[in-house]
Amino acid sequence: ELKSHPETYGDGAVSVAAVTIGEDLPGLYRFASVAERWSARQVTSLLAGKGLSWSHLVALARVESRPVRERFLRRIRREGLTLRQLVAELEAAGLRRGP
Repeated sequence: ELKSHPETYGDGAVSVAAVTIGEDLPGLYRFASVAERWSARQVTSLLAGKGLSWSHLVALARVESRPVRERFLRRIRREGLTLRQLVAELEAAGLRRGP
């Protein structure tokens, strides 16, 4: 919400929020990227399964296409893709956006 509406909250609202809650700015942006892709309930459910970590979700959140994210989620569970393998595949396919 802060990131999406700087006209309402101000240009530095995300930085102020990060300081206020004691989170570093990149960490807060990682939380936001995951929250933009999945609901809290979905995140809880995804992390309850085997083989999927928070870092997997952060990496997948950078993928624009929902069907592609879903395909990789299935592969992580089925094949046990590590984070390193997932990131390598996403980069090789040009599927990651952002840093």
